[in-house]
Formats: sequence, structure tokens, C-alpha cells
Amino acid sequence: MSKNLQERLSHMIYEFRGIKAEMTLLNLNQEINSGNKLKIWKTLADKVSEKWTEVSSVEEISQQREKSW
Repeated sequence: MSKNLQERLSHMIYEFRGIKAEMTLLNLNQEINSGNKLKIWKTLADKVSEKWTEVSSVEEISQQREKSW
């Protein structure tokens, strides 16, 4: 292989490694963000559950399925 081709191949390998590192960081950030969103939803669910004073969720669903209207 000529020197020029070896240099180009080395440069491409370098670029691919950089792209791989960026993709790894992007995936990590997405996982962190999705984890944060899940944590927020769970917190909200807990807050709603604390304030819920009406019928239980099971009773509510049963009433909705009966369609007594």
C-alpha cells in the first residue's frame, strides 16, 4: 500500500473512533434523560396517589367499564 493510502486509512480510523465516542456520549445522555423523565413521572404519580381521596382505582375502572349512562 502506498504511503498516501495508509495515511488516508489512518485518518479514517481516527475519524471513526471519534464518531464512536460521540455516539457513546449521545446514547449515555439519552439514557440519563429518559431516566430523569421516568423519575419525574414516578414522582408525579406518587403525588397524585397521595392526594387521591375518591374511590380506589380498581373501583373507578370497574365503574367506567359498566357504562351505566
